Amino acid sequence: MRAAPRAASVSPAVASSEKAAASLRERAEFADHPLMQWSGGALSGHTLKHLGAAAGVAFLYAMLKRRS
Repeated sequence: MRAAPRAASVSPAVASSEKAAASLRERAEFADHPLMQWSGGALSGHTLKHLGAAAGVAFLYAMLKRRS
């Protein structure tokens, strides 16, 4: 008989870091047009939001890999 999977616990530091990262992603989205003008059209806030989300997935993968 297999044991039931245990619930993943998240440390308060990780939870607060994710909240801060989510806030930065939202601010990048809000500053879309100024970032586009500042970068000469090479970078937008929407792009930064997606890059931030991808970085979050990479950190989650690394954390889970280290746990197993």
